[in-house]
Amino acid sequence: MVLSSQKRVTAPSLKTAKVLRGQLGKVPSIDWSKNGEYLLSACTDDFLLVWDPKTYNRVALIPVPNIWVMSCAFSPDTSTAAAGGLNNVCRITRLDSEEISSFDLLGHSGFISSCRYINENRLLTSSGDNTCKLWDLQTQQAVSTFEGHERDVMQIAVHDAQPQTFVSGSLDGSCRVWDVRTAKCAATLVSTKITEYNAVTMSPFIHCFASAGENGIASAFDIRALGQTFEYENPQGTMLSCITYSASGRLLFAGNGSSSCNVWDTVTQTSVANLQGHEKPLSCVAMHPDGTTLASSSLDESIRLWHM
Repeated sequence: MVLSSQKRVTAPSLKTAKVLRGQLGKVPSIDWSKNGEYLLSACTDDFLLVWDPKTYNRVALIPVPNIWVMSCAFSPDTSTAAAGGLNNVCRITRLDSEEISSFDLLGHSGFISSCRYINENRLLTSSGDNTCKLWDLQTQQAVSTFEGHERDVMQIAVHDAQPQTFVSGSLDGSCRVWDVRTAKCAATLVSTKITEYNAVTMSPFIHCFASAGENGIASAFDIRALGQTFEYENPQGTMLSCITYSASGRLLFAGNGSSSCNVWDTVTQTSVANLQGHEKPLSCVAMHPDGTTLASSSLDESIRLWHM
């Protein structure tokens, strides 16, 4: 199939639907529930907020004191939420009971940069201590530690259809593919231009992923080929802080330090939009499971929902 024959995706199909305000501080992280019914946001004032994207209302306020939240995640069945913080702790809070109950996962010696469930009982975390860990939530203990990065691990990404592997991106200038079953590194991938990775995301195609660099470059990799497939450069020249794909894999979204979100067409490998509206750098972008809405969070204490 010839690239030039592909229909170009146009920017007018991306419009802001709603701005979710009323956050309790900056919003470093957001996560959709698997069924798409709720959006979880982390606030730097040590709260998790749950939003109804249909009514745009906040439906739950969950205190997570004394951890200085940096990352958050819903469990697959939305019964619990994870919150990772600057105090090296990941806190698990139950959401399916009237009374709030929680427990802490202890073992990292650096901040928790991201957390991702692989099922209801297993959670992955990445940390500023250069490692990732796999946790058993029933025993509340780490069952594996993934070592090899030489600097802070900034994010991990897992594909729902292949939870036995995950990807990590680090400030050491490498992305690593890990085997959950053996706790071993299966591959190390590097870009020709990126020296520090801030974020990684899995493609809907399972065997591919994309990364966001501190120098404003986004790179895509094919795990099977063990190589880079293409790269994009932020026209604003500022760092890329977060990244995600559209549900089809056609579009790649990357939030930047200029308070906007770059949108690239992965087929024609061209820039198709620059989503503007936030007033400070973006911290996270997340696609709704049905592919109809992109959520973006920012240090301006707001979340924006963009209709596809």
